[in-house]
Amino acid sequence: EARKISFTLKEEMFLKEIAFGLNNKEIAYELTLSDRSVRRIKEKLLSKTGLSNTQQLTLYAINKGY
Repeated sequence: EARKISFTLKEEMFLKEIAFGLNNKEIAYELTLSDRSVRRIKEKLLSKTGLSNTQQLTLYAINKGY
């Protein structure tokens, strides 16, 4: 049985932006975050999901309906 991963609101907003194909700089602009914050959120999401790169995270976000 797959475990249910819960995301914070900010993480969900990030997943929506990455599903649209935005890069780090664009996500930072859209969510009014620093580049450092974007990198930190991405690393946390990669860790939570067990994925290893941005491409996998993007596909994950799309497949999950973000």
